[in-house]
This record gives sequence, structure tokens and C-alpha cells, in this order.
Amino acid sequence: MPAITTDRLGDILADFDRPILVRACAGSGKTRLLAAKCLAALLRFDRAAGVVAITFTEKAGQELKDRVRFFLQTILEAAGEKELELKEQLPWAEISQALRLARPYEKRANRWSLIQEKALDARRALLEQRLFVGTIHGFAKKLLDRYPLEALGGFLEHFDPSGRLLEEILERCSSPTLAQTALDLGGVSFKQMGDWHREMLRLTKRGMPLKGAHLTLINARSPDKAMELVWDKLTQLLERALQESRSLGHLDYDLILMWLSRFLETCDDATLREIRSGISYLLLDELQDTDPLQMGIIEILCGLRRGSARGGGLFMVGDHCQSIYSFRGASPELIFDEKRLASFEKWSLSGNKRSGAGLVGFVNAAFQDHLEGYKFMKSVPLREKRADQILWHRAAAPAADEGEPLKDSYRRDEARHVAGAIRALEREKNFQWRDMAILMRKMSHGWIYLEELSKSGIPVVFNSSERELLSMSLAVRVLAWLGVDLLGTHPLQCEQFFKQFGNRRDVTGDFWDCILHERVSWMAQQRQESLIRKSNGRIMDDIIAQFGLRRAAARWGLAEPQALSSAEALAWSAPGDWAHYIEKLWMKMDLSAQEDDEEPAEAPWDGDGVRLMTIHKAKGLQFPVVILPGLLDWGTRPDHQHLLWDPVTGRAGVLFDGVDRARAGDDSLILLKKKNKEQRDIEELRILYVALTRAEEAILVMEPPASLRRSATSKIILDALERARGHAEDYACPSCRGEEAKADMPALSSDDQALLDCLKRMPIEKDEDQTLPLPALRYASEKETATESLPDQVSTDFTEARLTGELAHAVLEKIPWSVQESRSGWRLVHEQALKALAGRQGGVSSQVASRARQVIGNFLGSDLWARLTSKKLIARELPVAYLKNGALIAGRVDVIYEDEPGVMIVADYKTSAASAQSHSRQGEAYLEALSGFAGRAGVKRVIFEVISLADARSWRL
Repeated sequence: MPAITTDRLGDILADFDRPILVRACAGSGKTRLLAAKCLAALLRFDRAAGVVAITFTEKAGQELKDRVRFFLQTILEAAGEKELELKEQLPWAEISQALRLARPYEKRANRWSLIQEKALDARRALLEQRLFVGTIHGFAKKLLDRYPLEALGGFLEHFDPSGRLLEEILERCSSPTLAQTALDLGGVSFKQMGDWHREMLRLTKRGMPLKGAHLTLINARSPDKAMELVWDKLTQLLERALQESRSLGHLDYDLILMWLSRFLETCDDATLREIRSGISYLLLDELQDTDPLQMGIIEILCGLRRGSARGGGLFMVGDHCQSIYSFRGASPELIFDEKRLASFEKWSLSGNKRSGAGLVGFVNAAFQDHLEGYKFMKSVPLREKRADQILWHRAAAPAADEGEPLKDSYRRDEARHVAGAIRALEREKNFQWRDMAILMRKMSHGWIYLEELSKSGIPVVFNSSERELLSMSLAVRVLAWLGVDLLGTHPLQCEQFFKQFGNRRDVTGDFWDCILHERVSWMAQQRQESLIRKSNGRIMDDIIAQFGLRRAAARWGLAEPQALSSAEALAWSAPGDWAHYIEKLWMKMDLSAQEDDEEPAEAPWDGDGVRLMTIHKAKGLQFPVVILPGLLDWGTRPDHQHLLWDPVTGRAGVLFDGVDRARAGDDSLILLKKKNKEQRDIEELRILYVALTRAEEAILVMEPPASLRRSATSKIILDALERARGHAEDYACPSCRGEEAKADMPALSSDDQALLDCLKRMPIEKDEDQTLPLPALRYASEKETATESLPDQVSTDFTEARLTGELAHAVLEKIPWSVQESRSGWRLVHEQALKALAGRQGGVSSQVASRARQVIGNFLGSDLWARLTSKKLIARELPVAYLKNGALIAGRVDVIYEDEPGVMIVADYKTSAASAQSHSRQGEAYLEALSGFAGRAGVKRVIFEVISLADARSWRL
């Protein structure tokens, strides 16, 4: 497979006579190559709408569309071809070579005007959506819309992305037969039969033939012949359910492809010629993630199957080592089979333009000669890197924490080390928050990292799907537990929920008291009333209101409100009774499920934040710094499937629990299981390859302690990392070095720190004979008439009002940011603050102590305090300073919290009645001082708020 060099690129762009396969390693510029080939096709063929580009996701399709649009715009704005040759973004010399001998350009004097005319037509086709660039599901839907009667037997009436409707049809028409069959077989439960039948449906929609499959049917108490009869029965039931859903006009994503494949296989030759005539050229991205059914459709459309004499018309780009979607049916062993690709012209892109030489060497050492299909990568970075290094963090064994499993204790400890490392990278290497991404194999414990980063003041953008949000959400898990309790059952998974989540540090006080002491009578009443007369959504509303889940969701974290909204939408839309809704909710929250194949949900707020996501969500993205924690969660999944299918050999096997291996006889099933496990191990390596190749400048590997990884972590992953260990350098994060973590706020910039150091050097008392160093000091809290000189400072002659304010601030600075804990423990904090103030002042009057106690008690019992503590706390008592007109404007912000995603509130406590207008200068000073932080944290809006402790009211500037 020759490498693509600059002098050979023109040959590839000019070749439209043979099908072409390009193997493009990570970071090699395949999107640019695809866009260039697409542009060459648009300029060459007569109809722009005949060029079709298939991408794996809508996001990838949009990226390719934007690149092609940019190329076309560049051509239309250029004065001639010589000007285009000077633009590095566009490989015009090679595209020009591709057009040189093509009609209608050969030996034409008006060549340039023809090129611009073609470019204008292509851009118009792109804007009018006549040129298709998108997923294969979108393209298949476009074809089915042209032939609805022939392909579907009618028009589309229902589209159900979840596929649940078809499963309900299958369950309805097959339950009696499955129950009887389970009894006939003996030793096989009804649940096992149902699971087997659903697996048949899933694999059938992805290309497994219902009839004629090479079957290995083995069960301890049932002869093979009986199992073959069962297979025939299940096949007939499955086909009946498919036809019934078809008659209802029902489709899901998999059915779109299945019905199109059947239509293309069986339609008459005239119809097939008509369909093919509408496709001049087809480009396919992410070949490795294509399943056999999709590949069969593409081969028929391009004339490589069904006896057509027409060849060519196909350009495919992929990387065998980036195939990580086997749960969607992707089969690189079949797609990259040499016999299938015998007629293809093959090329390779092996130059990694994304990562530095050190990172590429690390990846080569980990996978070369150990990952099937892996080719040696070369580093050809396009720009100078700030860093090019692998950091290796070796964790110590965690100490046992009472009430928390050892592995969870380690995960939390690892999350704190990750937070410390992120701060160090931001401070020492000048990486911004948005430069860093935490990539995890699974998100089942992602909430731990989300919590610890938030506690450290590190802004986090959480890229997640609906299932991940639901499974991580404590509010939704409490809801599910209460729902099951409402039904009067206590399954094991609910007990596991309390064991795992009951010790979360942010869940205390009145919420758990409410659950433990008040739920019984309310639940008894609801069983009698709500389950009979109310809908699922109404019952959901009752539970949320009764247990304060909405306020709890807002307090617990960024993902909680979004997850609760998803659960509410599910309740209002779910058919059936409350039990059915709880079952469906548990299915969506199932942590043992395979990776979610949903598109990533849009982050609640974007900006300068560290990305936290799964490796599957990060595919196609790149980051300067990649952090790889959670290696404990890399254990390969156990295979609980009853039905195994190998698309390469076409062999299927059925295996139930309790198989007598000694009596199995046929070894083919054992070989099939062995191959299935080998494929899962190889895919784990591919997932690791995708994770490591997302990095541009640095990788931080968080190695778990040996005492935990022996039984938990996939050995094949640890072996791969250990092979490359020599390319890494040991790293001790600030937590390892014994440095105190800077909590609550991101690290200050060097300019901010210099200003604060200057502030510390300012004299406490004014001396008339002393010449003050510049800049002069002015406090942000001064009144409008304040001068630029130093104000009179603290003396022993405090007024009672000032002492009351200082005492109140001292208490509010230290009490917990929660209603229950603050109301129960503030008096002890008040007594400690009173003693400290009395020690500094030589005594405090009883009037001051009494007045402060009254003000604080009223405020902490108010609705305003309850509202504030439902928000996300960002910082307290934050010193701020900035230079303006030769003066150093300084102050201390009482509290900063997030009012809603992207909106930061800078609040200042006032002991007496006040308003924002009377403190407008102070608000403007605080907002200006914090503008730099707002930019670093990705905040879209900052508001100044004055909070009066005297009457528990607030005003915003």
C-alpha cells in the first residue's frame, strides 16, 4: 500500500476509473483529502447533485460540507489559477492535474471560466441541499422517499429512533410461543428465550440472515434438532413482527437500512439502473465503522454487486485501528478483507500532522506489532508545540474509607490528583482550561471527577448523552428508587444504589431525613390514589415536589437539572403504567449497557472549560492535552449474549446458561466464543489508540495501584501502556508533592498575582510623612465621593455598626453552603468569630453580639438564603485588584455563585438595608476586576448583586 506524497496526490485526485481505498491514520488530514477529492468530483462531473459524500455522524458531515464550501468560495473569489496555487489551504496544483485531461477542460481556452461556472453550480447545489453530504441513514431515507411503495409497501407514518415500538410488536406476537418453547426445551427460562429473540432482531436489522445461517445450537438438556426447530419458529415470528411494523409505516435507524438493503437486492434491473444513474461518484468516510449491511448497500449502489458491468465511482477513507463501534455492528475484519478489496486501488496516509514526535513515538511503541492492522506512524507536525511529552502519574494504594468501597475511594482520590495536575498544567505550561480533555472509557463514575473538579474551582464542560446524564444523576436515581418503593418492591439494584450513592458528601441533612422518616405515610397514600387516577408524568411531579428533587438537582451539579428534565420528558411520553415507566427508566440508566450510540448532547454551557467525556464521544476531536484516568474501568465486558454471530464466516451460535461443556460435542461454538472474546480485546486496544491519538502536545496517564488493577483492569490495556512506558516521564502532581490545593477558584494569572502582592505591601495605617509607592491604593467599597488617596484604616474605635458587619461577615464566610447545615451549626461559628473579634478589639459589647446574632439568624432562616444555597457556589472571600488611572483598586468579594449556566453572580453582603444603586461604583469595580476570570471560566455574563442581611432582600446592578 504506497504512501500518499505530494507528487502522488494528483494521481489520486485524477483517478475516477477505479474504486479507491485510502488508509488514513489518526491526524493525517483525511478530512482535507476527502474535501479535495469531493471538489475534484464536483468540478469534473456534469451534475453536482450526483456526487454523494457519506459520513459517520452529522457533525462530521457538517465539517466536510464546510470545508468543501470554503474551497468553492476560494475558487469563486480568485482571479485565476495562479492565484489559487499560492493558497496553502487548497491543494490546487493537484486538483488542476486531476482536471487537465478531463472533459470538458482538455485543450480549452476558456478553462478558467468553465471551472468557475462549475464551482458556482456546485455551491448552489450545496446551498439548495441537492448535493448530499451526511450520514448513510440520511441518504438511505432519501432513497426510500423516492420509492416508498416499492421499498416499504406504503408511506412512512412513524419514526421511532429508540426502536421500542418494534420490540413491543415482537413481544406481543411471540410471547405465547416463547413461553411454550421454554417449557419444551427444559432448563431454559422465559426470560432467556425473550433475550435470545431480541438479540435475533438486533442482529437481523444489522445484516444477519434469518434463513440459511450456519447454526451451532447447543443446550445441556435439548438436542440440536429441537433447537433447530426452535430457530425456525423464532425466525417466522420475527419476520411476522417485521412485516407488521412495515405495514404500520414504522421505521427506526436500523430498519431504514434493512428495508433499503432488501429493496436493492430484490428490485428489477431497470429500477436499479435508474437509482445508479443518479450517483456520479460516492465518497465514504470512516470506512472502519461501516457494518456489513451498510457496505452491501454501498457496493450495490456503486455497481460492485448484482452483476453490473459498471465499476469505479467509489472513494473510501478509513483506519482499521480506529474501529470502536462493534456494538453498532462494525466489522473491520470483513470490511478490510483482501478478497472484498481485490479490485480497489489502495493508498495510505501515515503522516500524523496533529501530534509531536514524542507522542507519536509513544503510540508506536504501544501498538506496533501488537494491534492487528497497525501501521507505523510518522510525525509531521504543522506547527511548533508548547510541549511534546508523556506524563506518567503512579498512584499510591488508597486507604480504606469507612462506608465507601475501596475502588470508589481510589477513584475520588484519583479525581483530586487530576484536579491538581490540571491546575499545574494551567499554571506551569500556560494551557487554558479548554485545552485539556479528560477521556474516560465509561462514564459510570464520571460524576466523581465532575464533583472534585468543581470543588477545585475548575470549570467543566460535560459532553454527554441522555443515558449518561441519567445514569450519573443522583436526583434521577433517587426518583427511580422512590418509584420502585412506591410500587412496593425493593430490587437488588436499589440496594446497590444506596450503597454506592448514599455516602456522597454533598447529600446530607433534611433530604435524607425526609426520605427515611416521612416517605412511608405519603407512599401508602399514593399507592391508593396516584397509581389509579394519575398519569406517569403527574406522579413524577408529585414525587419531585414532595422530596424537593428540583432544588436538590440544582444544588448537586451541572448535569443534574438536565438529567431530571430528561426523566420528566420520559414520564410524560411513556405509555403504560407507572411500573412500565420505572422499568424504562432503569433500562436507560443501566450502567452495564454497551456504549451509548447517541450523538453527544450539547453541553449546558460552553467556553473555557475542561472537557469531560467518553472516548467514543471524543472520536474525531483533538485537544492539546489529554488526561487518561479511570483505568480501573477498562476491564473487558463479560459476554452475556445468548446469540453470537460472526459476519465474516456467517456462523451463528446459541448458548444458554448452564451448558454442559463436556457434552457439547461441536467445537464450533467454543471457537465462536473464543473469537468473540479476542475481538473484544482487540477493540479495547483500538479504543486506547483513539484516546491517545486525540492529543496534540501532552498526555497524562493515571496509573492505578497494583493492588487494585490486578483484578479490575484489562490486562491487554496495561500491557500496551507498559510497552510504551519508556517514552514517559514520572510526574508528581501538586497533591503528591504535598502542596495545598487552591480550592474554589481557578489559579490567578501572573498579572493578578502581582497586583495582590502589591496590595499586601501597602501600609495598614496612613503616615503623613511617608511617601506612598505607586500605585496609590483605593478600596472598591468606597463611596462615590472617595478620593484617590488611602482611606482612614481600621482603628480600635470601631462603631457598633462596623463591628456588627465584621462579625456577620466572619460567620457567613465559614458556614456550610447548605440550608440544613448552616441553620444547625451557625451558632457555634458565631461564638468562635465573636471570641476572635473580641481578642483583636479588646472586647465586644453585648449589643454588637446580640445584633449580629439576630441579623444572621434571620438571614439564614429566610427564603433568600434557601435560594442562594440552591445555586452552584464558585468562591467566597475572593481578593480582587486591578490598576486604573494610576491607582490600585482593591477589594474582597463576599461570595460568587452561578445563577444559571453561564451566568455568574458577584454578591456583596450588607448588614444594613441597602440597594445596588447606592453601591454602583463598588459593583463596577468588582465586575472589572473579575473580567479576566470570567473569560478563563467561560462565563457569558457577570452580574453584581447587593444582599441586605437586615431584611433578607437583594438587588442587582
